Amino acid sequence: MSNQYSKYDNEIDLRIFFSTLYQNKFFIISITLALSIIFSVISFKIPEQYTASVLLKVNDDPSKKQNFSGLASFAGISLNDTSNSKSDIFTETVKSKLIINEIIKNHPNIKKDIIAADGYDHENKKIIYADSIFDSRKDIWVRKPVKGRSSEPTYIEVHQYLQEKFFVDENKETGFITLSYRHYSPDFAFKFINILVDTVNQITKKNDIEDSNKALDYLYDQLSTISEKDIRASINNLILAQLNINMLANVNENYIVTPIDPAVIPEIHSSPNKFLIVALGFILGLFLSTTIVLVRQLYSID
Repeated sequence: MSNQYSKYDNEIDLRIFFSTLYQNKFFIISITLALSIIFSVISFKIPEQYTASVLLKVNDDPSKKQNFSGLASFAGISLNDTSNSKSDIFTETVKSKLIINEIIKNHPNIKKDIIAADGYDHENKKIIYADSIFDSRKDIWVRKPVKGRSSEPTYIEVHQYLQEKFFVDENKETGFITLSYRHYSPDFAFKFINILVDTVNQITKKNDIEDSNKALDYLYDQLSTISEKDIRASINNLILAQLNINMLANVNENYIVTPIDPAVIPEIHSSPNKFLIVALGFILGLFLSTTIVLVRQLYSID
């Protein structure tokens, strides 16, 4: 009998619950709709950002083995650990401060596009800058710097800021690497990714040509002082190897990595997720209005 009464009581409680919600349906609908609209407006107020990505293959030419040593040295990476793969070296190098410094040296105006961007004018295809950071009319930095720093950000600050916008993903099975960069301007996102890949390739190429030329100078000097045939033959083989490296470096634009799926100018924004924001507003409105109705009902019974 007790189980029957318990079941009966539960049915009554549920009827009261749904009856209360139904009686206050207009209040619940109003609150839910209001919060949905508010969140919808917020989602359209948030500036859209676009993500440009490139899929890269690390070159496996055995003649380029020393190139990764030069690349690693440039980024301050030790190769004493044999577990470091070419992909690992590239991944760490492309995220290094020195690469960002090299980019800024060759593209000084890129700082403001990274640090001071606050939106994008699609009609005029212009980046909108935060007035509190950069005065675009006077073309000067106006931010209030942290003590000990200047108004213009250093390459270290640019590197720190990029940590939230730039992503590196390595597929351990294929060895392919995806570089992604998110920005208000789809054009700049595309531009930055290409500059980054080109900078790594050019730095490595330059370092290897310089190293190869130094090696060639040394080998030619040794060749001029040695008369033994076997040693001269060995030196000539080393010279041929260095000439091969030099030639490959001069003719190959994609020296360290080759784009498998090149970057394109993104057409659809990657953030914010407007549907998710509106859905969150709807759920929050439904939960809040239902809670208010039930709490009021509880106190009225008491």
